[in-house]
Amino acid sequence: MNNRTDCIAVCDEHGEALPFTLSPGQMHELPSAYALLDDLPYPPTYVVCDRGYASHKFRE
Repeated sequence: MNNRTDCIAVCDEHGEALPFTLSPGQMHELPSAYALLDDLPYPPTYVVCDRGYASHKFRE
């Protein structure tokens, strides 16, 4: 059984966490990442993430 929880966070240029969300470990984090980025007041300059986020749609 997978008893893991993933935290997806957005940080500002100083490393301070802005919005974040928790998702079950067995669920992919990509849908949560889209929602967090869509809620930002401006597009981020950089996005740092692991290879699981390497879809073409996400990189656009």
